[in-house]
Amino acid sequence: MYDFSIPSNSNKKDYLPTQYIAEYIKLLGFEGIRFNSSLYNIGNNLTIFNYQSCEPISSKIYEVGDICFDARPLAPKTEKSITHEKLQAYKMKQFNLALDKLKGMNQSKNNK
Repeated sequence: MYDFSIPSNSNKKDYLPTQYIAEYIKLLGFEGIRFNSSLYNIGNNLTIFNYQSCEPISSKIYEVGDICFDARPLAPKTEKSITHEKLQAYKMKQFNLALDKLKGMNQSKNNK
């Protein structure tokens, strides 16, 4: 089955299978669908077919203090990716932690 959560960056035809499936689910009487996010491991996406059937239970207002981004070129693909400096530092820290873990595994293996 086509994965609902994989974004399509090419053309609108790529969305036809998911639109067809969503319309079929709607015809079966469901009020919406929930599926895992492919971009954020612990995230969920909701598609609500009729917002009027929903009842708000709470609301919160947030002020965005900062945004970190990671952008990859779609066209032309020869352009450089752009990563926010704070996100770049985080990625480097994660890389170094993974590298340290690998070094520890190798040392344990060599000590046996």
